[in-house]
Amino acid sequence: MSERIFSLLAFRKGARIVNYGSNSTDCFYVIHSGNVRLSCDIEIVGGRNTVILGPGNFFSVESGLTGRTNLESAVAESDAAIISVRRNKFVDFIREYQKNALKIIQYLSARMRFLDNLLTGRKNSVVQKSPGHLYDIAEYYNLQKQYKAAYYVYNRFLEQIPDGEKAEHAKQMIKKLEKYAEGVRFKFSKKNIYRFYPKGAMLFAEGECGNELFVIREGVVRITKITDSQEKEISILQTGDIMGEMSLIEGLPRSTSAIAIEDCDVLAVEQDDFPQLIKSDPAVAMRIGTALSDRIWITHSKIINSGLTKTPLLETET
Repeated sequence: MSERIFSLLAFRKGARIVNYGSNSTDCFYVIHSGNVRLSCDIEIVGGRNTVILGPGNFFSVESGLTGRTNLESAVAESDAAIISVRRNKFVDFIREYQKNALKIIQYLSARMRFLDNLLTGRKNSVVQKSPGHLYDIAEYYNLQKQYKAAYYVYNRFLEQIPDGEKAEHAKQMIKKLEKYAEGVRFKFSKKNIYRFYPKGAMLFAEGECGNELFVIREGVVRITKITDSQEKEISILQTGDIMGEMSLIEGLPRSTSAIAIEDCDVLAVEQDDFPQLIKSDPAVAMRIGTALSDRIWITHSKIINSGLTKTPLLETET
């Protein structure tokens, strides 16, 4: 790595590197050698609140990219050399070390999905193993008289389950709602990266397979999730915001739905083009990483405030 991009810091065994709740130093860290014990008040991975990280792993990305307080504590488990990358050098880091940058974004995506599911009380397996959930979503929006959204999701449901009793009902509903089909978009050519969605149209549905991320060029989009037959608003995104990146990066079904609140113009990037996008335009990867980090921090705070986890971890014993 280049001296202009990072600083190499040395820590003795037992030294505290970052504290939960402390102010961000606008840096994230990559372990060069040695081991680091990472602790958090919310499960980090595999049902554990504490993990030991080794060379090549990273931490404090969320606080480093957003400038918010730290979400975890990190203590040197052994003598360790730690690479510190400042936020204003992240684009340079991406440009020179694309694989590491992609690994960081994939981590953030998986972390966001976990926290989102924890907050809404749903598990990944529900989306992955139950494409019939699309039918429930379509029924919900039909009852809410959001017919463009319902029409879209009934069609997506039929793509995955073309036969059966629910499929027959979905076909009937599609025919009934056909007058709302104008502006509802299903397929695009690979070259059609600039897209228009009218007010009320659904860009993608929770549970469908996704291989694109979207950058909002103009307009406003509502991100939602259906849980226990109720719609939960996850966020409101506007011009410049990015959405759909988790499915693209992880290759998993969509965890949320996106509906245009007003007419929207978007830029669509397919999964196959994503590594090249990082290479050709590292600033986009920076925006994705920052957007994910910001959502993680906000969702983490909501989980703490809702009492879904134990008392926040203020410090880690060494």
